[in-house]
Amino acid sequence: MELNTSDPIEETNLSRVTRSVVVNQALWTAGYSLTTGGCLTYFGYELGASGILIGLLLVIPETVGVAGLLSRWMIHRVGNRKAVWLGCSLIARFSTLGIPLLAFPSLRPAGINPLWLMAGFLAIAQTAQANSYMAYLSWLSDLVPEQNWGRFFAKRNIARVCLLLVVPVAGGYLRDYWRANVSVDLALLAYVAAFGVGTSLQLASLWPLIRLPNVAVRSPAFDVPNLRLIGTARRDSSFRRLLVHS
Repeated sequence: MELNTSDPIEETNLSRVTRSVVVNQALWTAGYSLTTGGCLTYFGYELGASGILIGLLLVIPETVGVAGLLSRWMIHRVGNRKAVWLGCSLIARFSTLGIPLLAFPSLRPAGINPLWLMAGFLAIAQTAQANSYMAYLSWLSDLVPEQNWGRFFAKRNIARVCLLLVVPVAGGYLRDYWRANVSVDLALLAYVAAFGVGTSLQLASLWPLIRLPNVAVRSPAFDVPNLRLIGTARRDSSFRRLLVHS
């Protein structure tokens, strides 16, 4: 394919970007599956969660996702989508580290239910992750030529699905094996290990993308407040159908 060398975006090697994103997605998915979903829910059970608190842990990731609307303001404020993606990713990862530490009674603040702390750490991590993801998608959409979006994002999703088919199941078996062969006091260490490995994988997933170039933000011809943009989008019939589908 002939590239227009006058455009810095087109000079980026598509194969290199694709490889980096596929590796990033594989590592991130493997790590994410060990720090959310079943691992998080069962860890909550071990700490005594039930009913409302379990429901809270389940709905927080989707609920705080609306905070991704802040990414537009952050990107225009910082002027660098790669920096926003990286900064929010690091905040998300280090916030996640607070969750496994709740397995150790000596590290829990006195007088505070550790489950509420877990919910707080989770909300902070997922809020940062939502903004990281929006900056990530915006950055990649300019890093990869539009005519290649279909195959590019398909390869990314294939990497995600392949890891989702393997890691959660393997992690679940290892967790059950550990809990069946150790004392009750040591059972929580299975979750500490899962979160430790998962967070390490997610941090490692940042490296392939760090090596990719930033692409300058294309400033809009006019600036519109977020709330007005939402109102404009809701008047679009296709967007309303998408909302109903979701």
